[in-house]
Amino acid sequence: MTVKEKRSRMTLACESTDNTIQFIDEMVSQNQA
Repeated sequence: MTVKEKRSRMTLACESTDNTIQFIDEMVSQNQA
């Protein structure tokens, strides 16, 4: 695996984690409302 491939995979993993956290935050705030 090249360095470029590793970097793009790390970026994808970080982005998907951010999306998951945002989704969970929205669910929690909806439940509290």
